[in-house]
Amino acid sequence: MKNSITILMEVLILLPLCIWGQMWRGNPQTEVLDSVITWKFSGISDSVLSYRITYRYDEQRRTTQTEEFVREQALNLWVPYRMEKWQYDAQDRQTMWAVLFWENETMAYKGLFRERYVFDAHGNVSESYSDGWSLSSPDWINYKMELNYYDNQQRLTNEVNFEWNNLSQHWDSTAYSVYEYNPEGLPERVTEWEDEEGTGVFYPKLRHDYEYNTAGDMVLKTRYFYNPNTQLWYYMIKEECTWDELHRKIQSWYWKYEESIEEWIPQEKDYWEWDESGNMTLYEYYRIGEDTVTWMPSIKSEMTYNAFNRMLRNTGYSGNNFGEWVPGYMRAYEYFQDTLLAEDALSQWDAGSASWKGVDMHLYTFDSLNRWHSDSYHKWIVHVQQFVLSTRDYYSWSRQEAQGFDEPGRISAEIMPNPTQGKFQILLSNMLYPDCQVEIVDPTGKTREKLKSERGAASILMDITHFPPGIYFVRIESENQIIVKKIIRL
Repeated sequence: MKNSITILMEVLILLPLCIWGQMWRGNPQTEVLDSVITWKFSGISDSVLSYRITYRYDEQRRTTQTEEFVREQALNLWVPYRMEKWQYDAQDRQTMWAVLFWENETMAYKGLFRERYVFDAHGNVSESYSDGWSLSSPDWINYKMELNYYDNQQRLTNEVNFEWNNLSQHWDSTAYSVYEYNPEGLPERVTEWEDEEGTGVFYPKLRHDYEYNTAGDMVLKTRYFYNPNTQLWYYMIKEECTWDELHRKIQSWYWKYEESIEEWIPQEKDYWEWDESGNMTLYEYYRIGEDTVTWMPSIKSEMTYNAFNRMLRNTGYSGNNFGEWVPGYMRAYEYFQDTLLAEDALSQWDAGSASWKGVDMHLYTFDSLNRWHSDSYHKWIVHVQQFVLSTRDYYSWSRQEAQGFDEPGRISAEIMPNPTQGKFQILLSNMLYPDCQVEIVDPTGKTREKLKSERGAASILMDITHFPPGIYFVRIESENQIIVKKIIRL
């Protein structure tokens, strides 16, 4: 059966993507998004730096890294918060995605999760890995693996799942699925097998059977579970669908099988409507009442669009106990030149006054190349009855040269020795960086020492012998980068 998250995801996936991604307009051949900086406002003009995200790319202008920072106001520093990394192969296929979080105690990133993919000669995903993180290493460690097998028509036939066994230091098979196809090449049956409590003996667990109309649209999906005691398959749930002539789903019904009476009992149903341009204009979701006859409205969305297929309004409703649709929210969009999103406002229905009340609003500005320049987020403040500026994002774009996309001046730094009696070196790994400014900051945020490096120097000598013992922060700032390191004065 569905839940609210599933329903919401279905609606969002089917919504046109034109609303999202306006920021990527412009000339992608010469410039890319470099960074986004967020200012936080407590009033119309009182603002502080709050958040920052930076982007890195490869030679094909594919995003290889994003790094997020939060502003430490007391230290006047950008503190790392979160990082995502991507890798690709020569055929432009994504082979890795990793998410890491910054740990202040160790002043280093630790992994949250990582996914890796291996492709066969036909471009199919033959291996996929989900990696965990070891705090003791610290490094990525094996967690889960999936192997895929295909027939000579490149159809998936077997999917085998493994989990890493830390005791034996081997992969243990935990489950597998078998795919079968009808004469037209469409999936006809998927059977899932599972290891019985780690014994190495596999039993069938679930099965999905599919039926199609003459146009190849799935009209029936039936789910079964296997009883190892009777060695028989039993009905669980089924989904019936209808489609229009353009292969767009317009209705679906969900049924649950009641074994005691040997009948299918209706549970849920959906409705969709589409316009001539392929935009979804209506979505409705119902649940069956306690009498198993009356359909009770649950969720509804109505959408309208302009002549350029940009969404103008998305109005949401919920069902009440009387079987009526009650307005819930409305999101309205306005555009610059009919295609560039200029305003996005959210309102909530107020039953008392029978009118829409503001919740929040985004106002966007663009540069001369029609790329996002800023995003101003406003919240509706009830006691003043107006929208008040809350945050503003500024988008920075940089020109990338033909020889590659590594940021010029991007450096990494190491401190040796650390802890120190007072004298230490800052070792810089990129000789192409511009001048660096170095500050030593104490835990109160006070700058205790400041100097500027010589251009092209590979190391910077520092002496804090005159500082009292304790923990300090080394802040290294170049033209387009800030690095913060912790140093311990013994």
